[in-house]
Amino acid sequence: MKISRMLRILALALVFSLALVLVPAVPALALPEISLSPASGSIGTVVTVTGTGFESFGGTEISIFFDGEEIADSPLTVPESGDFTTSFEVPDDVELGTVYVRITTVIGGAVKKSFIVEEPEIELDTDEGPVGTMVTVEGKGFYAGGAVDFYYYRDGSRLNLGDETVGATGEFSYTFAVPDSNVGEHRIKAEDALDNSAEAEFEVVPAVSLSADSGAINGELTISGAGFASDSDLDVYFSSVKMVEDETNKYGSFEVTIRVPTIESGAYE
Repeated sequence: MKISRMLRILALALVFSLALVLVPAVPALALPEISLSPASGSIGTVVTVTGTGFESFGGTEISIFFDGEEIADSPLTVPESGDFTTSFEVPDDVELGTVYVRITTVIGGAVKKSFIVEEPEIELDTDEGPVGTMVTVEGKGFYAGGAVDFYYYRDGSRLNLGDETVGATGEFSYTFAVPDSNVGEHRIKAEDALDNSAEAEFEVVPAVSLSADSGAINGELTISGAGFASDSDLDVYFSSVKMVEDETNKYGSFEVTIRVPTIESGAYE
């Protein structure tokens, strides 16, 4: 009884072993996929496309499209390894927003990946302050690798503040001192060679400064002011004593010199 049972077990083991020999294992193939670096950027950004899992198409051609247009290096012959890398530059006629990199194969299949084309925009680290405030402008969505010019609007005209080189994906950072300008909001504009532009507002507030913060009676004291109304009359007081009348220039600035009046020692406005 025991012998018969052992023989049956051995027979089943032999059959199973033969089945493994006769039916070879079929390795599972990875599905083709692509990745983009970077995944977002502006016009002029160089995008690297990396494909993996294309072993089934080794030695055949694939076509690569960006926003429906075939890139310069397409069609591309897939290596036998199934992995490939190629690059292209985001063209200047692309639509802003989400577009796709699409790869088509010889049998008609397609693989795609989204890419975000960023629109031009700027942001200020501070949006109000007196003349002379240091302001940093952060921007993105401008022509990659190009230059962007900065303009400040005052008194019905615009002042060129300078320029900055745009980064590889359309970003930049630029710092400037707020120039002489009258009280209120002023436009700040960033613009590149392709006429991509963005604007932000900065509000100028009045401020005064003194040549000294202490001194003796009859000593000279110079008072400078900026950020007031344009071409406007003004009165200058030492505490409650009216010292002088003056007028601001077209940018709202002025400077006067007075002598400290005869007054008790102490702190005064």
